[in-house]
Amino acid sequence: KKHYGFLSTAVAATEKTTAATTVDGTAGYTLSEEKNSWVDFKVTVTETALYGIKVKYYTPVSVSGRDIVLSLTVDGKTPYEKAKTLALTRVWKDSGKIKQDANGNDLRPTQEEVPTWQEAMFINEQALYDEPYMLYLEAGEHTVRIKIEEESAIIAELSLGLDEKAMSYEEYIGQFDEGDYADGE
Repeated sequence: KKHYGFLSTAVAATEKTTAATTVDGTAGYTLSEEKNSWVDFKVTVTETALYGIKVKYYTPVSVSGRDIVLSLTVDGKTPYEKAKTLALTRVWKDSGKIKQDANGNDLRPTQEEVPTWQEAMFINEQALYDEPYMLYLEAGEHTVRIKIEEESAIIAELSLGLDEKAMSYEEYIGQFDEGDYADGE
């Protein structure tokens, strides 16, 4: 698995079709399918690279219980086909105790949605790929738009992360002065 260092975080949206709202002390923007709403984030990246995408979002209780579906564009263009249907999950818990039927078999309790703030990278929801979806961005400023397609959510922030590559042995040993380690004698 790769590890990502999230270097660029856009906390405030630059353009939006919705007003800011605060839930549990965290500010965000409510995106609703009925209102066809979206929010833009201006991000500046210092190097041309592939970036992981992470969002902080809140899931209000849904009548349908379906996943939240978003679309994403960069500078007004869809970067790849799957960016039209990016899913974010909800959190569920058991709403009661495990009961048993007349034969002693456990019966699964019904599930209850838990509205909560979450952070997630965009991934393939069918687990066809190990790695998260990435964005190829050239160095400079970009506008990333997140638009709601199904359900509703509150989006607080968008982060872009670079793959943190392991340093070479030469880089590792180079961080020490000669006096910092034993010479083996």
